[in-house]
Amino acid sequence: MNVLVTYTEYFSPKVCPYVREILASLTVGEVTSVSDTSTKFHLPEDHQQTFVALSVLSRFMPLFGMRYNNIKACAQQRNPGGKITCQNNFIYFIYMMYSNQKIFPDVNLTLTLYCVSITESGISVAEFGCATGVLVNKLASRFKNSTFLGSDITGKPLEIARADANSRGIQNISYSTDNIENLPEKYNDSFDWILTRFVIHDLAYPRQALNQIYQCLKPGGIFSMIEVGLEGGIAGNIANGTSMFYYSASTFMCIPESFRQPDSAALGATWGASLAREMVVKAGFTIINETASHTDEKEIHFVCQK
Repeated sequence: MNVLVTYTEYFSPKVCPYVREILASLTVGEVTSVSDTSTKFHLPEDHQQTFVALSVLSRFMPLFGMRYNNIKACAQQRNPGGKITCQNNFIYFIYMMYSNQKIFPDVNLTLTLYCVSITESGISVAEFGCATGVLVNKLASRFKNSTFLGSDITGKPLEIARADANSRGIQNISYSTDNIENLPEKYNDSFDWILTRFVIHDLAYPRQALNQIYQCLKPGGIFSMIEVGLEGGIAGNIANGTSMFYYSASTFMCIPESFRQPDSAALGATWGASLAREMVVKAGFTIINETASHTDEKEIHFVCQK
């Protein structure tokens, strides 16, 4: 176990009162612990991964707070379904989601292992909604014989992705600013494998996007859709901590992002695995595999074939 600070130091005037109260909060919350002799605070080994995850997820709280008044206004009877424009906040949100991969290591491993089976000989791969390029850059650096496209609707995250690729000497990747709901015809029948992660539920017109992805794949091509896949609806997720987070994040981030037009789908992150399956099948795909994350049981990798 790692010693954070001694119990004696905790009461010392030299210890910042904020540090003191944070330690107390973590301890009563059973994240850290006090030794049997009550002389030291510890972070048990089996708590470390949870601590990392919580430290990342806690960064979302200020973003929720920044949108609170707008969300409250949108929910008022006089302004039902009002729109929120906080694009800069959302860019920061997706930056955190993609940059803190320690929360989702096993799904990324699943992606890499799946990719190994189809890319060693070299194929064409695209990630739509790639944000800062964490996944697509990693894959491009691993599979030199394949070509990769990192695409996003906004250019700012792509600047980060491009800078990362340049710093690492990755040469088999290009970037493009595209709207996944209306992709250029030049992409039709172009890709062997297309990847999206936490993208489809945030779109105003997700069915249209899935149809576009289907058109962009070569016959027999693979679409990896990594999504929140809640099962059981509201009743089946009561008192589930992960589900509570996703419902909250959906309220403050996902619905405002997708509810941009009166006819927007506004699915939210909690759209559910059954609807996800239904929509990809209606787009023409066959689901050939599903893999759930071991660190987040609600995150599902849907492997779909054209």
